[in-house]
Amino acid sequence: MSEAIRDLGLLPPDKRKSVRDCLLAGQRQVNLPVLAIIIAGYAFPFLLLRFGSYPNRIDLGSVSGLAAIAYLILGPASIAWIWWSATVPKWRIWALRTVDDWAALEDAAVKSGLIWPRDWIFEKTEFKSAEQRTLETALLRARDNERQSPIPPSP
Repeated sequence: MSEAIRDLGLLPPDKRKSVRDCLLAGQRQVNLPVLAIIIAGYAFPFLLLRFGSYPNRIDLGSVSGLAAIAYLILGPASIAWIWWSATVPKWRIWALRTVDDWAALEDAAVKSGLIWPRDWIFEKTEFKSAEQRTLETALLRARDNERQSPIPPSP
């Protein structure tokens, strides 16, 4: 394995994880919390209305009524999107270093809704530091080159 590849933190081919294992890790780290945020975020106000001391009707013409509508439309989904935007770049860097077949994982992750296709507009909403962006670009380049000319296993 070349020194440049080792500097990126790529595991040697014989130590890499399967596409399935990396995809499951991404679903657990990224999408499962997204689902929990959305469910909890929408269940919470209904539980307050049901069991709290709040009125059963909300005046839609009032400020609190408009705030309630805004929350129901934007609240949990926005928080879930922020979670996704912060965690998916970390998962992708880990996966790029870890998976045995990046092309297959990338395809499976797009199909399962874990990530967006490369250069898709929603991919631009990911929160990445300059260091993460540089590392991810180098890892993608290395893995794309690896697909074209596989690295022989280490002795």
